[in-house]
Amino acid sequence: MKKSLKLLFCATALASLAGCNKFDEADTAPDSGNGSLIKVYAKVAENDGTRANIHVGESAFTAEWEAGDALGILPVKTGGTAPATAAKFDYNTASAAFEGSLNDFVAGGGNYYAFFPHAQVTGTTANLPFGNLRTQTGNDFNSAYDALVATPQAYGAADEAGKVDGNPVTFTLHRLTSILDFSIATQADKVKYLLLTAGGETQKLSASSLDFALKNGGAETVASLSTTDQSNVIALQYTPDAAGGDHVEAFFNVPADLYPTLTLDVIDSDNQMATVTVNRTEAFEAGTLYKKAVDAPQFAPIAAPSLVWPNQDMNEPHDITKCGTDYEANIQITVPGGIAGLMVNITSEVLNEMELKELDLFSTDLELPGMTSGVAIQYQKSTTFDITTLVPLIASLKAAPGSEHIFEVVVTDLAGQQTTQRLTFYMPSLITYNEDADLWLNTASFTLKNIPAEATSVSVQYKKSTETAWQTAEITENNTKAEIKPDWGTQFTAADWTTPNSVQPFWRITEGTGVFANNTYDYKLTVDGTEYTGQFTTKTGDIIPYGDMEDSSLPCFNTSETSTFWGSGNNDQTPTLCTQGREGENHYAILQSISKFVLAAGNLFSGTFKYTSAGLGGTGAVNFGQKYFFETRPTALQVKYRAKVEPVDLNILKGPLEKDTQDKARIFVAIVDWTTQHTVSSTYVLFGSNNGCVGAWDPETTKNPGEGQIIGYGSLWLTETTSTSDWQNAKIQIQWYDQTTKPADGNYSLVISCAANAYGDYMNGCSKNYLHIDDIQWVY
Repeated sequence: MKKSLKLLFCATALASLAGCNKFDEADTAPDSGNGSLIKVYAKVAENDGTRANIHVGESAFTAEWEAGDALGILPVKTGGTAPATAAKFDYNTASAAFEGSLNDFVAGGGNYYAFFPHAQVTGTTANLPFGNLRTQTGNDFNSAYDALVATPQAYGAADEAGKVDGNPVTFTLHRLTSILDFSIATQADKVKYLLLTAGGETQKLSASSLDFALKNGGAETVASLSTTDQSNVIALQYTPDAAGGDHVEAFFNVPADLYPTLTLDVIDSDNQMATVTVNRTEAFEAGTLYKKAVDAPQFAPIAAPSLVWPNQDMNEPHDITKCGTDYEANIQITVPGGIAGLMVNITSEVLNEMELKELDLFSTDLELPGMTSGVAIQYQKSTTFDITTLVPLIASLKAAPGSEHIFEVVVTDLAGQQTTQRLTFYMPSLITYNEDADLWLNTASFTLKNIPAEATSVSVQYKKSTETAWQTAEITENNTKAEIKPDWGTQFTAADWTTPNSVQPFWRITEGTGVFANNTYDYKLTVDGTEYTGQFTTKTGDIIPYGDMEDSSLPCFNTSETSTFWGSGNNDQTPTLCTQGREGENHYAILQSISKFVLAAGNLFSGTFKYTSAGLGGTGAVNFGQKYFFETRPTALQVKYRAKVEPVDLNILKGPLEKDTQDKARIFVAIVDWTTQHTVSSTYVLFGSNNGCVGAWDPETTKNPGEGQIIGYGSLWLTETTSTSDWQNAKIQIQWYDQTTKPADGNYSLVISCAANAYGDYMNGCSKNYLHIDDIQWVY
């Protein structure tokens, strides 16, 4: 993206300050001149703690120039212009002199400006690299950052290159930085990194260069950090061949200044860290070495990098179009072990097409609005990954509706610990299902977004995934919403199924329209011929209790007069009207009619039954209806059945079927809103005067039998005998009297009735009939 910095794992140590015993060459290129070899000499001012004599309290540390040391020299003629580059003079241990060529020397009188170590120049200002990552070999001092400037030496009109008054020039150098030496009592070969941090935000320890003027070279020269890549940290790493030992000497060249608080973190090979804090009230002076001894560093495990997205769930996808308004994409990153790497891998079709596949935030200053990168995060213990400005740009690049855009953030600390977090953003589809299906009213809606204002044709269609015919949703609110609604068509006034009744007018939902439980729906938005598709699944429908007839303890299979759902006419006089049958592992209900002077119909129903004896006979009372909570509207009731239906042989209470005519069995369902159960009483007592049927009702012919309204019903009349081994699957379609009302909570809401004799309440039918029932369930 911009410059690329090589990823280096840096070191951190504790605080204290001392001397040096070896100096490494600065990493700069030599001059390319090919002039004659010239020797010059350099020494260090006696009052400076430099190579010639470094004072530490009452002790002294001395060292000499070594092979690899290099001076930078600028010969500038009086009134002339300084060369673009400084000549490089390398130290020769045999001659004890610095040797090189002065290709840019101009005779006639002028000045020599010298500095150490060799570096680039701007005019007569040296620009010594002074970055935040430094390397040390064992306990040896690295002189690459040890800025020294010489007192200028004037040469005369007759002097040759490298001469002053006819003699080889000798420079006196002055140190411009302070040296901090941390002497730490820990195994040197276990220390991986040291990290020096200045506490205040304005306190800077490093920058792209340390700049100092050469013309006024001497003890009074002031060195200042360049304005680019300033940082309050310096990370120190060790070369692979660093020597071992029972202690660590860590050297840091820093600008002479007051640092009220300094911390040094020491990271060892066991991924533990010790921290020492140094508080000062006096400034460090240039040319002085300060030593801090750390006798017993306390190491503790380093917590791995962590990421927090305030007020957001990082693991949930986020809507791109809401970034910057509903939320800020500002992730807080905490790295106790110092940031040694921050990489973002990008998975995004539109960004990848622009060759934007990764962001190396650690090595690269991206200069993106709001995003912190490069030196500003290097080796810091916290930062923010703020892409609040970047994320919305994905929308402006015409990212496809429904597309995902993933930023995988990988954070590495100086201990080598790594944390990875995926941040997922998505472009909302032009059409989004609102997850708002009302499965009783059979409605649902979609939100439409970003429909082009110039679009001339916009439509939304839907269908069950198992069907082929598309239905049309209604678009409202200026192309921002689409609604699925059931089509109730026109009212039916006659039955289209076999029935002896003239039915009440009813409604049906047109097949394919509306949404129902237990279904998956496809949908599509079409904008000027371009389709945007999707799919949603509705929740599971309601369950009819014990509809599989597998439970042998159900009250319908005994003479119980109480039941929370299934009941039957079984009583102590006729206990086998409803029994449980079995075929292999499958159980079912057997509804068997019998004759005991009167007809007792085999039956099964949702409700309760009570028989009261009276002389030679009695009264059987069926209480229809059970409390049932409806969440979803069914379209039909599915029942497996087998039946034997023969001609009428009994008509005790003046039912509608004459003897020897074809009997009828019946299954019906009614969805009701009743405050109490509906009771049908059948009384027959030999020689009694009150024989008859009271309360008979039929949902085909009445909308309210007295306890409340019938909302909908389905009815199946059976007049044919089926094979005893052949189960029939019936889907009994529900007709609706009311399009919107849902049974009130707590009311009696469901009647299911199965009878081997449709007019059993009149004791009218064939006493040999049977009806087998199994697997009662809703159809949606």
